[in-house]
Amino acid sequence: LTAFAGLAQAADKQLEVIAETHDAIWNAVAVDDADGVYVAGPKWTGMNGPSVSKLDANRRPQPFPDARWNSDSASVPVSERFINVNALHRDAHGQLWIVDAGVSDFGGHVIPGAAKLVVVDLQSGKATKVITFTSDVLKDGSYIDDIRFSGDHAYLTDAGVPGIIVLDLASGNM
Repeated sequence: LTAFAGLAQAADKQLEVIAETHDAIWNAVAVDDADGVYVAGPKWTGMNGPSVSKLDANRRPQPFPDARWNSDSASVPVSERFINVNALHRDAHGQLWIVDAGVSDFGGHVIPGAAKLVVVDLQSGKATKVITFTSDVLKDGSYIDDIRFSGDHAYLTDAGVPGIIVLDLASGNM
């Protein structure tokens, strides 16, 4: 019974809605140490608004890390703006890892230079690193959709051409 005591207490807790959207599909969320909430979703869903947002005090999405990264303008290179964000992951070092599948549509083609990991320092709100996936790593139809960490490696799943990409965090090699 002792092992289940915590479950009974947890069952008494109520979920709290902190934000809702009616014009976007948020399929990724992360929270920082100051309870800042970050949300993201892919543009192929017809989403209006920023690809990646930090919710403001009124729980409205604000472009994160800035408007340029969330731009749809062709004048901003695809390596410097979000195309189709599919995952967020906050690490133990105060960084937000943003997974951009870089595809034109779900099941679509990878746009050269668009599939990437963007690392943002949560304290400064600045992108500190961009790791671009090359054509020798991604295949036609690839769809990078999630990231997990273990030790000195990151593991990313490819849901389009089923597989796992292993990233050596020290060297950047895949």
